[in-house]
Amino acid sequence: MGRSMSHLEPVAIIGQGCVLPGAHSPDELSKIVMERNVVYGPVPPAELGLSGIPTNSRSFVSGRVKGFERIYDPDRFRLKSVRAEELDPVCSWSLNAALDAWKDASSPKVKRSAIGVFVANLSYPSAGHVEFATKIWRGEKPPPAHLVFNSALPSRLIA
Repeated sequence: MGRSMSHLEPVAIIGQGCVLPGAHSPDELSKIVMERNVVYGPVPPAELGLSGIPTNSRSFVSGRVKGFERIYDPDRFRLKSVRAEELDPVCSWSLNAALDAWKDASSPKVKRSAIGVFVANLSYPSAGHVEFATKIWRGEKPPPAHLVFNSALPSRLIA
């Protein structure tokens, strides 16, 4: 039986990080919110692999992370089980946000058992998902699934 709300351990949020459309940091996210900026817009069909579709036939709209490659440093991750540069970008975003949160918290010295991470990810199809499915459809060898399916991998790597 689960615990009731009155018996849950207290939680302290001591560090923050994010990689979101229009924001690579909590400060940038705050600015978007305070200024009520819109960070989504049209996506050309060619960018979705739909080059045969006329650009005016359908409207594709998305909030997309742009410019991450300017701040991305795969050597920062020091992963044992995978190479950071092989990860789907969505995995790299989560890892980057986690390291930013750790730095924001001043790299505290705490027991591993006392650390938790909250990762919010809607798991929409990513470039890695598309590549994986395309290779299977073509009868080619797909990339390792753990590098593509990004709902659980970032949390596992962060832990």
